[in-house]
Amino acid sequence: MPLFEISHVAPLIKAQKDEMALAITKLQCSKFGTPSLFVTVVFADTTGLETYVAGKPRQTNMIHVTFRDGAMHTQAQFDSLCIALQEIWSSAAQPSHGSHAPPELALGAVYVTGGVLAALEAGFIVPQAGKEKEWALGNMEAFKQKARGGDKDIAGLLEELQSRLRPAE
Repeated sequence: MPLFEISHVAPLIKAQKDEMALAITKLQCSKFGTPSLFVTVVFADTTGLETYVAGKPRQTNMIHVTFRDGAMHTQAQFDSLCIALQEIWSSAAQPSHGSHAPPELALGAVYVTGGVLAALEAGFIVPQAGKEKEWALGNMEAFKQKARGGDKDIAGLLEELQSRLRPAE
C-alpha cells in the first residue's frame, strides 16, 4: 500500500538494503497496521543523476514515501515516521559514523506524500485508507483459494491477517 523509494548515492551493499527494507516493513506494519505483503521498498542508485539543492549540484540520499489518499493518519504520525526513517537510515547506512557521517552517507531528506488514488497489488484492489479490516474480511475466501493454489505470498498474508484478526486472549 505504501511505496518507499530510497534514492541513494551512498554505496549501499545488499546487507544494508536488506536491513533497511526489513526495518521499514516492520515500522510500517507496527505504526499503521499495513500487512507486510503490501509494503514495497525500492532502492535506486542515483550517482549518475544530476541532482540540485538550492540551485547547486549536490549528490544526496533521500527517501520518498507515497501513501494512499485519506484522512486516516495525523501530521504527528507522519512526522514521527520521518524521524524513524532517518534513524533506520543512520543505523544501516552509517553505523560507524553516528552523527558525524561524511556527506555522501548522510540522509538529505525524507518526503511523505499522498496521492495513491487506486492501486492493485498481488491481484487485489487496495482498500481505501481506514477500510483495511473490512477489506481483509471481504477477501478472506479469495486469499484462502490463492493460498491453496500455491501462492506463497498470499499464504503468508493469510497467516499474518489471521493472527491479527484473532481475538486477544
